[in-house]
Amino acid sequence: MSENSVDLSILLTNSNQDALRNIQSFFKKMPIRYEIISLGEMRADHEPQQRVRSLSESISLISGKYVFLMDAKLKVPLSEVISFLSEFHTNPELQLLMGDRDTPKKMSHPDSKFSRNSRALINDQVAKYFATDRLDFFCPFQALRKEFAIKIFKDIQRSHLPGAQVLIRSLSSGQKVKSLSVMYINQESKTWKKLIELPTYFKMVVELLRLRYVLNRSSKE
Repeated sequence: MSENSVDLSILLTNSNQDALRNIQSFFKKMPIRYEIISLGEMRADHEPQQRVRSLSESISLISGKYVFLMDAKLKVPLSEVISFLSEFHTNPELQLLMGDRDTPKKMSHPDSKFSRNSRALINDQVAKYFATDRLDFFCPFQALRKEFAIKIFKDIQRSHLPGAQVLIRSLSSGQKVKSLSVMYINQESKTWKKLIELPTYFKMVVELLRLRYVLNRSSKE
């Protein structure tokens, strides 16, 4: 695939057949050229496609002018791609754009109070540590210009929470990050499901602490 043949490189975490079909269907009638790079562990049920285990491995495959990082659950609708592209065109200096679920345009079902409070706690700590505006740290939807993506991805060799790693490293480099309100398709939250969320948020906190440690150590070397 030639350098100029693709507009978007979509890095899809937890990729599955439904997500691939939804993406193909959405872009079918649009004048946007794209490629899909599956990020994470290899799965036997995938159709042949570009697959990598980490963001650092994706660098040699990225052809698009813009790189979108999204989760295969597609809780942020693909229509938001258009909003993000418009924002990039309006602001040529912008390198990283984050989705923001905390001021949603529309939510199919409200988040549980536990989810909102847990997310707010982590987002506040990140904003305080980096002295930046509050961002939706774990939003499963973000976009970068290709050159900046390559710069940030080169040191990310873990597949766990890739979006969070991108945001932390971007802020650490002094890069200004802008957030954009996005639609968010949430699932109805039942009481027993809230308990299942606990390990996820624990992993988020652990990852945040790990990244702070790594970056602090790097700055002292």
